[in-house]
Amino acid sequence: MKIICDVEISNRLLPSQNMIGSRRAVKSTLGIGKLNSKSENIFLLHQTAQNKTGNKYKASGNVEALFTRFMSEGKATIRLRNPPHDLCVRSADPIQLNCFLRLLRNIMEGKPENGGSSKSEAGRLKENNCASGEVGKSKPQLSVVSPASKLLASIKRSMKITKRSDYPSIVGFPKTLEELQINRLQLTCLDRQVTRLPLLRILDLTGNRLSSLPKELNLLRNLRELRLAHNSFGDCANGVSSTSQHSSPTEYEKWAWIGGNLITTLTFLDLSYNELKEVPDVICKLKALLNLKLDYNALPLLPSGLGTMFNLRLLSVSNNYLICLPGSLKKIQLEAIDLSNNPPMEILVHTPRYLWPDGMSPSAALGVPTLREWAARKVVSVGLQPTASDIPYQLVSYLSHADFCVCGGPCFESKLKMLISVEPRNIAISVVRTSVSQKPLMLAYLCSLRCLESMRNAS
Repeated sequence: MKIICDVEISNRLLPSQNMIGSRRAVKSTLGIGKLNSKSENIFLLHQTAQNKTGNKYKASGNVEALFTRFMSEGKATIRLRNPPHDLCVRSADPIQLNCFLRLLRNIMEGKPENGGSSKSEAGRLKENNCASGEVGKSKPQLSVVSPASKLLASIKRSMKITKRSDYPSIVGFPKTLEELQINRLQLTCLDRQVTRLPLLRILDLTGNRLSSLPKELNLLRNLRELRLAHNSFGDCANGVSSTSQHSSPTEYEKWAWIGGNLITTLTFLDLSYNELKEVPDVICKLKALLNLKLDYNALPLLPSGLGTMFNLRLLSVSNNYLICLPGSLKKIQLEAIDLSNNPPMEILVHTPRYLWPDGMSPSAALGVPTLREWAARKVVSVGLQPTASDIPYQLVSYLSHADFCVCGGPCFESKLKMLISVEPRNIAISVVRTSVSQKPLMLAYLCSLRCLESMRNAS
């Protein structure tokens, strides 16, 4: 039996010698079998593209422990007695990994498979075995992979589809895919097979007519890059909802895929050329995002919570209709920001400009936060993300419309607004803009009188 996964070999003796081993996981096949048909000992075989012969580890009586707490995420650790190595398995298919470890545990405990002898505990490990994770037929014998095995070389890790005839409608997508490109097919909905690719790291859907994505996309545990340029996320007319094939998606359904595992894995998001008139506040949940591209849309404003994305380094918003930037950007330091080909972000009056009624005091305009707002501020501040199964949907919607103060804290009804001018290099090291003399405006939300006083002093 074989599985395809990333394996990191950790020598437990190195720390006692003040040495640090390689902490890099390598794409591998991990098999279990016998040296020959007459052998009673069962071995683990670890093969990589560089080491096709592989390293053999005795399994019978040599496996000290199995650590399976994160098996549902495709992770596990096999601890060996001799040599004192830990085989750290990652990025494996959870179902295949479960079968593999169950077989190994039976070998540890001396239990025969399917009520037979120990010789039939696993399938024959031949060169032409596929990585399906299935245990063999009736009464098979264990053997090892030949050194000439080309299994790793034959693994399909990337696929590019630019013609309808290339689309794998019948056979489906290989489970080993790490990079998938589906370009210029004019798709209006994404095949849910894509959401079941456990190793997928890069998904390129450029040049289609997508206006929404399946919510299940956020179940992908390894997705790093998502390219959605030249689609229709700004237009619901062409979309297909997740619940009906005849109705357009609601605003909530359109962006319901943002969340889940993508919060901690997605680092690159491209939404250029989508005719977007607004960017949903929910995009600020993507806390691991490093690069956000929103070029060539119709955006007058950006989400006020962009400044809470503390890992964001590159922000590109060229060729839009931006009139100001969110004040929360003062909380982070970008490496680069592209503001080119936007209207001049400047006003003809003195800044700061206070955006509450003339003659009204700031304390009166701010008001007293309600109990609901105090609770909502706390929920957002600590990072809780309740769903409609936890609280009423009205409260879920309320939480999703939080604005963010220049201090980084959330606010709802009780807030002040003001326009301030800012030197671009105070928010980014490298700035691309149409006019060198242009100083962008910032729309600053203020959650308290203390933050107002702080902004006045800074001005």
